[in-house]
Amino acid sequence: MPDRKWKDRLAELGWRVASGPGATAIYITAAMLIAALANATTGIPAYVLVAVAVVLMLLVDPPLKIRKFRQQQRRRHNGLRSRSAGHEPAMGPRAKAR
Repeated sequence: MPDRKWKDRLAELGWRVASGPGATAIYITAAMLIAALANATTGIPAYVLVAVAVVLMLLVDPPLKIRKFRQQQRRRHNGLRSRSAGHEPAMGPRAKAR
């Protein structure tokens, strides 16, 4: 079981880095690097590609999308865990009683 806890902590650290406040800077840096490489192959000026890449990164907002994805995964994982343990899933206000 200690091996599982270590893996969970490492995975949680990865999710925090990918969706944390500094992640936007990492994504913008990656977009600028891709724009510089695209400049070498396409001939489009780098300043145009970098501007487009930065604006796209700010519009797409990858950290927000990653946080939402992670929340969905947690809900799905917790739901499967509760069902496999023999517990009934939580019922909403409109659910029929059994």
